[in-house]
Amino acid sequence: MGAEASISETGLVDIIQLIHLQRKSGILTVVDGLRRITVSFRNGMLVGSEDPAHPIQEVGDLLVKGKKLTAVQLREIQYHQDTAKESLPLAIEKSGYVSQTEVGKAVAAHLREIFMDLFKLKAGTYGFNPQDVASMSGLVTPLSTEFLIMEGMRRLEEWPYVHKIVPNLKVVFRRTSSVPSGLDKTPAAQHVEDGSSDTVEGLSNEEISVYKLVDGDRTVKAIMEETPLSEFEVCRGLSSLASAGFIAECTASPTHASTSDSAFRRLLAFRRTVLVELLSTIGLISILFIVSIKLVSLWGSPEGVGQVYREAKAREAVETVRLAVKAFKLDRGKAPAELGSLVRNGYLDSDTLRDPFTGNALAYMVTNLGEDIYSAGADGVLGTTDDLR
Repeated sequence: MGAEASISETGLVDIIQLIHLQRKSGILTVVDGLRRITVSFRNGMLVGSEDPAHPIQEVGDLLVKGKKLTAVQLREIQYHQDTAKESLPLAIEKSGYVSQTEVGKAVAAHLREIFMDLFKLKAGTYGFNPQDVASMSGLVTPLSTEFLIMEGMRRLEEWPYVHKIVPNLKVVFRRTSSVPSGLDKTPAAQHVEDGSSDTVEGLSNEEISVYKLVDGDRTVKAIMEETPLSEFEVCRGLSSLASAGFIAECTASPTHASTSDSAFRRLLAFRRTVLVELLSTIGLISILFIVSIKLVSLWGSPEGVGQVYREAKAREAVETVRLAVKAFKLDRGKAPAELGSLVRNGYLDSDTLRDPFTGNALAYMVTNLGEDIYSAGADGVLGTTDDLR
C-alpha cells in the first residue's frame, strides 16, 4: 500500500474503503498537480488532514459565520496564535471565547470538506504510508470513514441535479409569493443578525438557514460567506427551495456578483487586516500630532485640553468606521444600511461607533457619492460647520 498509484486507474474510494475495512493507521497523500493533500487515519477513522485549498484558517471562519466568535475576537486570537506559535484550534480553545465542543465541531467540518474534495479529483496520484498518527488539534472525536464515503458518493450523485438549478456561484435568487409555513417575508438581514431560529415543517435546518439569506440581492457566493454551511449544502438547499417553488432565480445578477475564487477572498481578508493595522498606527500618530501642537497653549485649561483630545479621538473613530465600511463593502458588495450592522457582523465593537462629543453613535449616511461618516464636533450638533469628517 506504500506504492504510488494513479487516481485515473484505481479510484481513491477503493483505497479509502480498504483503509477503513482493515482499520489501518497512517497517512494517505494525494497529489494533483501543485496541490498536495494529506489525510490521516487512525484505526480506519479520519483524524486529520491538510490541504492548501482549505487552510486551517477556515476553522476560525466557520466559528465566525456560526456566530460563535466575532471577527474582532478572531483577529485577537490570531495575533496571540502567531506570538505563541501554536495551532489555530488550540489558540481558539485557550482564548475561552468558544467551548471545546464548538471548536471540535468546526474542526470536524473543516476535515469533512477536505475529504469531500477527494471525490472531485479525476487525475493525479496517491500513496499510503502506514504509521502512528495523532489527532488534529481541536478534534474531539475521530470521524467515521464509512459515513464520509457514503456522504461523498451521495454528493457525487446529487451534484448534476443541483447544478441544473444552481449552475454557478454568481446566480441570485429571490423569494416567491409562496412562503414556507412558519416563516414570513421579513428581510433576510433581520433573520441573520438577530440570531432567531425557526421550526418549519417540511424544511431541513439547512434549507431554513439558506432561505433566510435569500433576498434577491445576495449571490450564491454571498450566501456562502454568511453561513457555516458548505458550498454543496448551500447549493443543495437553494435547489430544494427552488424545486418547491419558494424561491426563483433573478433574471439579472447584481453588479456586485462575487467571484468563486477562494484566493481572492483570502486576499480581501489580508487587505482588510493590513488596513486595520495601518489605520491604528495613523490614528495614534494623529492624536500625538494634534496634542503636541495645541497642548502648549491649552495646558492651563483642563477643559481645553479635553476638547483637543476629544477632537483627536473623534477623527480616529471616523477613520476606523470608514475602514470598517470599506471592509464590509469588500466582503458583501455594498455598504451597510446602518452602522449597527458593523457591530452585529463582527467588524467593530459598539464603543468604536461612539462620538466623543455627544456619547451617541457617529452620524452615517449612504448617498450617491458614497458613505458619509462624521462627528457632531465641539458644539454637539450635527449639520453645523464644526462637524468632523
